[in-house]
Amino acid sequence: MSLLYKRITLVVADIERSLTVYRDILGFTINYIQPSDKDSFSYPVFNIPKEADLNFATLDSPTQERTFALTEIKGVALPKQEGIHMSASVIKVDDLANVISQVKALGLHTTDVKTDENEYAEFIEQAFVDVDGHLIVLYQLMDKEFALASEMEQWVLAKRPVGLATVEDFHLVEVPIPNIEEGQALVKTLYLGVAPVMLRYMNNETEFERPLHIGDVMHGRGVGRVVESKCDAFKVGDIVQSKLRWREYAVIQDEPYYLTHTMHNTDLNLSYGVGALGMNGFTAVLGMRDICAVQPGDTVLVSGAAGSVGSMVGFIAKTLGAKTVIGIAGGEKKCRLLTEQLGYDAALDYKSPGLYEKIDKYLPEGIDVFFDNVGGELLDEVLGRINRRARIAICGRISEYLIPPEQYHRPRNLYRIGLKDAKMEGFFIYDYAKNHHEYEHQMAQWIREGKVKPYEDISVGIEHMPHALISLYQGTNGGTRMVRVDPSAH
Repeated sequence: MSLLYKRITLVVADIERSLTVYRDILGFTINYIQPSDKDSFSYPVFNIPKEADLNFATLDSPTQERTFALTEIKGVALPKQEGIHMSASVIKVDDLANVISQVKALGLHTTDVKTDENEYAEFIEQAFVDVDGHLIVLYQLMDKEFALASEMEQWVLAKRPVGLATVEDFHLVEVPIPNIEEGQALVKTLYLGVAPVMLRYMNNETEFERPLHIGDVMHGRGVGRVVESKCDAFKVGDIVQSKLRWREYAVIQDEPYYLTHTMHNTDLNLSYGVGALGMNGFTAVLGMRDICAVQPGDTVLVSGAAGSVGSMVGFIAKTLGAKTVIGIAGGEKKCRLLTEQLGYDAALDYKSPGLYEKIDKYLPEGIDVFFDNVGGELLDEVLGRINRRARIAICGRISEYLIPPEQYHRPRNLYRIGLKDAKMEGFFIYDYAKNHHEYEHQMAQWIREGKVKPYEDISVGIEHMPHALISLYQGTNGGTRMVRVDPSAH
């Protein structure tokens, strides 16, 4: 029996009765419980006929990365299927003896079982059959030293870039894996993301990131697994997204600088923690849903639509009811990506002549919502085309990252914000840390429902970090650009 289950789906006779086991004895936390509607992800994901009436609940384990779904089906007789009616599951518990005594008090059957050994722990195992006949395998972590490698690789800043970054601006070095102190945790890096703002990190041009000196490890966020902890906030086995920097192992602390987010929906691809279930996805939700407040019938224009954030903005706009969603990207390949895989109604190539005439053609009634990743002249031209009560989210301005301030575009159409009673708001996702868990659960729900389809551009091996970053400025990437640092990560 494997210990690698991430999501367990159980069909139960009665949810309230089953919660006696999963909530009251095993200590699961209920995330969502309600009668399902016909748009619920339960139907397609769990292979339940549309004519069925059902209730369902989703629950999280308090001690490890696991999501349970309890589904109560009414009015439809289903044949028993593997993964639907009978599911073997593995649950870590802190007090095995207490759980077994409560299980026996309910009259449930218990049995000894043998499970595969996990690399992080030794086990005492026992199992029981729950009220609906599902086998539940329990294990308890015992103290065990985890054997780490002694060396790791990391990328440091070799010199300041002149214009665009080049491979020569970085240096790959091998160093000992650090020891942690009280209040710290050691994280094995699984994925690292890259973003256009990293060029500004290299030149110390941001106010929100610590200075980067020659020889320092490159700044950057990623997804990793906690392998050692002396910090109450992080447990061994937790999947976290944090400021890990460009290295194979990272030391983090529970303090605001790291902006660490412990992921809950780890049944989905862990790479999503760099994109859809990370800061890029959170940015897309915040900008579209909360700042632009997209309404049914809105016309929406998105610049930088093929990038990590833009690749999700189109899906979200459609999910919120937008009538028309148009994306702007560079080149025929990216424009095809927008319409064929990223949910956009049409794509406009800014590298071909007549961009502003194309905006007029596809949005003849004007623009209700503009999600801007580019800035400069394009933003100014859009302001000249906004409708009354338009909403504009300023997410980035990549068109001006490589030029000095004296060359920034001087806008002519700012007056139209007042004239049209419009709103233009800049935002920074780090300022919304208290909402990150809500953003994660919202995006996870949309992904399971098929409303958001993350698009990723992944290289394998930490040696590819500089090339991954440089590709952003060359315009050769699409979706969320990242590197899988640990080849075994899923």
